Amino acid sequence: MVLHPRSPVRVLASPRPPRRQRKQPSSSVTANITCFSRTWTNHLQCLKQVFTLIHQAGIQLKPSKCILAEQSVSFLGHIISAEGISSDSDKLRAIADLPLLKDVHDVRAFLGLTSYYRRFMKGFTDIAKPLHDLTKKGEPFLWTNA
Repeated sequence: MVLHPRSPVRVLASPRPPRRQRKQPSSSVTANITCFSRTWTNHLQCLKQVFTLIHQAGIQLKPSKCILAEQSVSFLGHIISAEGISSDSDKLRAIADLPLLKDVHDVRAFLGLTSYYRRFMKGFTDIAKPLHDLTKKGEPFLWTNA
């Protein structure tokens, strides 16, 4: 079970009201709970445990926000399924559609983004070496088609 809590953010566009008029802060919490299992029986056991913990904590779920028993899940830029973990094709398409890199800052940002998927690319270090060379201090930034 993976739990990723995120606190809601409230932006005020006007000055705060006087103290006596302020409402009590909201106690709602947004969380992603992901339960992965190899078999349906194990999945049901995992869900039972998760729901028990949620009930004991006094947390209420909004059914319209719950997704149960999916064959594959998009999670943190990956697709997780019974076959294992793979890269999300939408994310890879976004990387492929990036504009040409113009400076060292762009190269560093690109390397950071693509390094996230290095486990799926055989020989990533060799492929990325020319880009890493462009980021060395004192090296002129020369972008060629070679």
